[in-house]
Amino acid sequence: MGDGAVTEKDGECDPISAYLKNRVVIPLHLQHTYAHFPIRHNRRRAEMESRAQSECEWTEEGLSDGFHVATAHFLSQSWGISYQVEEESQCLIRRRWSREHPEYKRTDEGRMPTIMEVDEPTEDDSTDGSVYSTIRAPHVDLVPVSMCYNEQILYKFIVQRYLKEVTNLPCIPEILAHHAWVGFGPEIINGVSEKHTTEELSWILEESMRGAKVKVEHDAQGMGTDKISYRGPKDTWIRLSGRAKERFLDDLARIQIAYSFITFPQVGTLSLEQCPLDTETRMPILQLDDRVGSVTVDIRSSTSEESLASAGAETDAIPGPYPLQPIFPIWENILINPDSGNILQLRNSFLARTVPWEVAAQPPLQLSSTAREKYVHSLKRHWFGYYIRIREDGGHGLSLPRLDQLASQME
Repeated sequence: MGDGAVTEKDGECDPISAYLKNRVVIPLHLQHTYAHFPIRHNRRRAEMESRAQSECEWTEEGLSDGFHVATAHFLSQSWGISYQVEEESQCLIRRRWSREHPEYKRTDEGRMPTIMEVDEPTEDDSTDGSVYSTIRAPHVDLVPVSMCYNEQILYKFIVQRYLKEVTNLPCIPEILAHHAWVGFGPEIINGVSEKHTTEELSWILEESMRGAKVKVEHDAQGMGTDKISYRGPKDTWIRLSGRAKERFLDDLARIQIAYSFITFPQVGTLSLEQCPLDTETRMPILQLDDRVGSVTVDIRSSTSEESLASAGAETDAIPGPYPLQPIFPIWENILINPDSGNILQLRNSFLARTVPWEVAAQPPLQLSSTAREKYVHSLKRHWFGYYIRIREDGGHGLSLPRLDQLASQME
């Protein structure tokens, strides 16, 4: 798979890049454009499509956590797209299984349905008139998810959408139901047969923003404070200071608090699990088809002493539930506004895990006493803000306070 949309050797477009650009990103961009400026004439529509092709800045960014990442930038929009192509062996297994079981077919040609999609309730005439849901039970002999779908795409689709909805963090990109695909790639693009197969191409599209990368330099002896810098013009690193640094740390505290309000009964890592549709889960259930039933994301328990030590807990953890922690270290996944210091985007937000409370309450970097005091103040302010929001939304059963004892040990 090429690193760029166009190879230097022959000038031909990489088939996967060409498909994602021409069949996914540009049509969605034009869909947004048509919503504001309805186009009735085919000639004008063709002109708009040609203009979008010329204005689209398509960049391949290589591999990131197992995903191939590319960006498409227009004058008014910026899209980030993550995609995966299955290994040849896995493709052969899937094709063989499909031939052996032709009665099982993907719903909607592989497009994933909306999370928590449930049929309208119907009335059973043989009962006393009570209303029942028409949810169909999953097939008895469920096959592994990996046999039919790309597990990593499903995992990201469920977790990131859930995080966006619950935390309401502007820095987490939103993934709509029609912004994801798990299925077969194209055999023909623009009337030309492909030289390379694009079978089992799965992708997720998300809106992105341009910003500056962040670097945190730690003191060699671990005694001094960490230095925060952002990438400026000509790849120079500039220290973040003053009000910009305060806004950056405040946004960092908000992310920390938002994740901590999502709790699980065990310490461990998130994993994709198959489950019945009526299972009580903390994260939404995604109904697929009668081959695999439905899936959700839950904690794969790892509460051993070694796992607690790796999470940074110095003593035995208190009883759960335990809070969710953002991807750590977080710095490579953050983009900021260099002028204001605000965090614009949190990449790979779904790569989270649960940790003991004393670990979740610690700032992710070494701060001076003054900066630490301000950081704790931000933690408390955002904690109360999220608590009020959840209470207004009807949330119940929160064990309060925590994090840890509302950061009292950090004062």
